[in-house]
Amino acid sequence: MTRKRTPAAPWGNRIIKTGTVKAGELLANPNNWRIHPKGQQDVLSGMLGSIGFVAGVLINMRSDPSWGRDRNIETMVDGHLRAGLALDRGDDTEVPATWVDLVPEEEAAVLATLDPIAAMATTDDAKLAGLVAEMPEDLRALTEVLRQERKGKKVVFEAVDHHRVTVECESENQRVALIERLIAEGYAAS
Repeated sequence: MTRKRTPAAPWGNRIIKTGTVKAGELLANPNNWRIHPKGQQDVLSGMLGSIGFVAGVLINMRSDPSWGRDRNIETMVDGHLRAGLALDRGDDTEVPATWVDLVPEEEAAVLATLDPIAAMATTDDAKLAGLVAEMPEDLRALTEVLRQERKGKKVVFEAVDHHRVTVECESENQRVALIERLIAEGYAAS
C-alpha cells in the first residue's frame, strides 16, 4: 500500500532586508561563542583581499518586546570575523548585511546551530581537489590552512607537482620552524 504524501508547510522567511552597513556601526553579539584562530583570520583576510565579500553579516533587528532593554538594538548573529576584519580597515568600511527579526530564543538557536550545521557537511575530496586546481596560484596557499584543519593537524606530506611539496604541521610553531630550516638549507618557501 502506498502512503499518500502530505505536502510540507511553507517555510517561513525571517529575512527583513539586505544592504550594507559601516563596520563601525556593527554590534557584536555578547553570546557569540566562536573563537577565530589566526589561521582562519589569515585565510578569510586573503579571500576578502583577493575576491571581496561573497557573504555578508547576519544582523538581528530585535524588534519584539520580549527583548526588553535590548529591544531595537541591532546585533550581529553571524559574521563576526568578517565584521572584525572590515573594522580593521576602518569604521567606514562597507559590509554587506542581511537583517532578520528574531525573538531571544530564536537568536540563541541560530547562534548555537548555524555554524555547527554547516560543519556537519562532509567532503567530496575529488571535487575539492578539482576546485583547488582551478584556483589562481596565490589563492591556493589559503587552502592549505583549511586542509590542515580538515586532516586534524597531523603532519602530512602531499606531492602537489614535481616541484612543490605541501607540508601540513601540527602547530604554527612547527610550521615556522620547518620553513626556517628549509630556507636555511636553500629551499624557497611560498
